[in-house]
This record gives sequence, structure tokens and C-alpha cells, in this order.
Amino acid sequence: MLETKSIKVQGILKEIHEKVQQKAGRFEKISEDIVLENLTLQALCANLHMSPAACADVVQNNYDCSCSVDDMIRIYRDFKINTEEKRLEVFENATGVAIMLEKSMNGDQQAYELYRSTREKFMEKKPKHYYK
Repeated sequence: MLETKSIKVQGILKEIHEKVQQKAGRFEKISEDIVLENLTLQALCANLHMSPAACADVVQNNYDCSCSVDDMIRIYRDFKINTEEKRLEVFENATGVAIMLEKSMNGDQQAYELYRSTREKFMEKKPKHYYK
């Protein structure tokens, strides 16, 4: 049986508790980042021409989410959509893949094969964030 009243055990338990709290804090930050990234992408779907400053305004006003222009610049860079041309290309490709997926889900076998091959090609040359 573990002697929980022991000073040594108390020290170990305290250290474990501190580590768990540190990790929990990191997960909370990661979750906030994921939410902000998703809201940014959602806002951009409505208007691909938005600058990071305009996008920050939309996210703050429409989704009541706190963010800065620097947050938007980071997301634009992370997703490699920091120019309007890149945003247009990425979102056009993503729309095409989504349409093929929809047709596939409705039973179109040809669309499914095209979806798989197109998605694989798209994901090969794009950063890890493109799965969204």
C-alpha cells in the first residue's frame, strides 16, 4: 500500500500534478488554435480576398472570438495561403475535391476513383494543414 502521507510520496504526487497541469494547459492552447484556424478558414470561404486584418475583424465580429492580425498572419502563413492567388488556388482545388466526395457519397463510383486520385495528388505536394 502506498503511504500517501509520506513526505517523499507527497513530493512525487505534487510533481506529477504540476506536470499534468502543464500538459492540460498546452492542450487547451492547441484547442484554441484549432478553433481559430477553422473559423479563419470558414471566414475565408465567404471571401477569399480578405486581408489578415479584415479576416481578424470578421472572426471577432461574427464569431465572437478574440484574435489579432498577427494571429491571422500566422494562420495564413501556416496554411501557405498568404497571397490572394494562393488562396484562390487552394480553395478552388478544395472545392473540386469536395464536389467529387459528395458525388462519391451519392454512389458515383467514377467520382470516387477520381476523388481518391485527386486528393492524393493534392495532399502530396501541400503542407500538412491542407487536410482541413
